[in-house]
Amino acid sequence: MVWTNSFWTPTRQMQALEAYSAWSKEERKRLSLTAVFLLHLSRRGIVRLARNFWQL
Repeated sequence: MVWTNSFWTPTRQMQALEAYSAWSKEERKRLSLTAVFLLHLSRRGIVRLARNFWQL
């Protein structure tokens, strides 16, 4: 995961935090739900998707 470290610099982290604090509670709720949903999908689905993709 080298690319995430180079992508997720402290500056980017600060920008993300600022953007996050600027959002309303509704948007935060929606974002966290989306994040949980994506995590759930990635746990189950990405491995399967990757396998299917490489088998093609």
